Amino acid sequence: ANPRDFDPRKWARAKWLHATVGADLPEAVIVLGREYSILDALVTMRARLRRRAEDLMTSRLSARTAPVAQSLLLGSRVDLDRDLRRAFAESGTLHVLAISGLNVGLLCTWLWFLCRLLRTSPQVSLIATLMLLPAYTAITDANPPVVRATIVALVLTFGYLIGRRSSQWNSLALAALLVIAWNPSDLFNAGAQLSFIAVCAILLTLCFLNAWQVTADDASNTSSIWVTVRDWFRHHAVQAGCVAVGVWAMTFPLIASQFHLISPIGLILNLLLAPLILIMFWFGYSFLIVGLVSPFLFGWLGTPFDLTLGWFLSAVQSAARLELGHNYVPAPTNWWIWGFYGLTLFFAVVDQWRGRLYWTPRVALTWIVVGLAIALRPVESQNLVCTVVSVGHGLSVVVECPNGKMLLYDAGSMAGGSRAARAVEKAVWSARQPRLDVAVISHADVDPCNGLAEIVDVVPTRAVLVHRTCLASKEPAIVETIEQLSKAHVPIRLLATGQQIELDPTVSIRVLHPKPDFAGPSDNSNSLVISLEYAGRRILLMGDVEHEGLSQLLRTDRLDTD
Repeated sequence: ANPRDFDPRKWARAKWLHATVGADLPEAVIVLGREYSILDALVTMRARLRRRAEDLMTSRLSARTAPVAQSLLLGSRVDLDRDLRRAFAESGTLHVLAISGLNVGLLCTWLWFLCRLLRTSPQVSLIATLMLLPAYTAITDANPPVVRATIVALVLTFGYLIGRRSSQWNSLALAALLVIAWNPSDLFNAGAQLSFIAVCAILLTLCFLNAWQVTADDASNTSSIWVTVRDWFRHHAVQAGCVAVGVWAMTFPLIASQFHLISPIGLILNLLLAPLILIMFWFGYSFLIVGLVSPFLFGWLGTPFDLTLGWFLSAVQSAARLELGHNYVPAPTNWWIWGFYGLTLFFAVVDQWRGRLYWTPRVALTWIVVGLAIALRPVESQNLVCTVVSVGHGLSVVVECPNGKMLLYDAGSMAGGSRAARAVEKAVWSARQPRLDVAVISHADVDPCNGLAEIVDVVPTRAVLVHRTCLASKEPAIVETIEQLSKAHVPIRLLATGQQIELDPTVSIRVLHPKPDFAGPSDNSNSLVISLEYAGRRILLMGDVEHEGLSQLLRTDRLDTD
């Protein structure tokens, strides 16, 4: 119903659901017979194993870390609250939360070291990896990123097992073909796109690093052990830094397009937390796999996992609170995104063929500057656009003036403030605006305001306008909203009859009700009524005005409105 809103029909088609059948009464359903296939047995076994894993985490981990652990190791985000998800996104560590190539890679190394610790042969270790990886993928939600990573890992592992060198690019191409063949709609899945783009960035970066690398075998033979260790750490630190920069640079346009978010802090945080993430996942997989065998004997492994996961969560939440660490932005245009990836890929191939990294960073930087120059240009039109946003039981109206300035009239819903906030955010970004100039709370009630606090956290808001009765109200929703706006340092100003909101010289925005000293017996009576007039047309935004407030409004001069 709203611009760029969630489309349930599109989501259902991506899940291969083409129709839903329902019945009002359970008696309307008659079981004619039962069949139990091998597939049913496998699905039941998977469900029971997954439930055992969830119960293990709930019983052995703290209430703070258990929901995050289920997301990290099983892909379940049911119990993960919205604030924590936002913290992961704003800190640039959302990829850690989603099961993807990182998880599969760490699991492969953990399985290899575990098998070698048990003194098994390399061949047996590889066979164990080949058997356990698909089982782990089946236990998780089997999203495209983890399927992609599993296919690549299986191909490379099988190549080592039979003594054949595998091509990482060919393995990635095979994974792409299989993922798309299984479900073609995954081609338009943001998670799948980010997964493949990130791997391409890693492979390209490593190609250029290998071309520049100067071997120091002769020097290491004559140097001390400390010099060798120092050079090893320096080489891998530089390699990790370059890979992190390459992945961030290649994925940020798509992240900005899908999530309206740029997180430079993630570039630094992922480098600093890389050792902690490695240790945390190894403790986690040890706790999950060995703990499922015998929770009584190996449940103690949950203690170090809980401790390292708690440290990681503290770092993520601290980074998310840094104001300069992230920024919400309107989505880049499609032509700019296609141009960025097309030009970057083309010149990366050219540079790799020449054996020298020259054109790729220059072209990418130039394209970014062009996109910023276009995005920062003032957005103007010849029209006044008034969008009534669908929020369920509530109200939210976004007004875009001809000069690009924006006014928000109410932002709330009885279905929850988050629903209104997400809808308003998408409406603002679809207009390609980076901020709200004015937000008006019509009256002191739940549905006009319970989404505003979330909006100002994401969309910069210059001022909030209210009638004095809002500040005097004891309604919990308005009291909480005012407090959160004050914490966010958003100016709150009073509005009353006779005042005008100056946004655009071609648009007249006047307050018709209530007067400064008016105080009706109900909150609805105190609703701010605003008249928008442009090009001979007039729109009234009336909130829930009724009773004494409506009577007073009708006693004013006649006003013809559209």
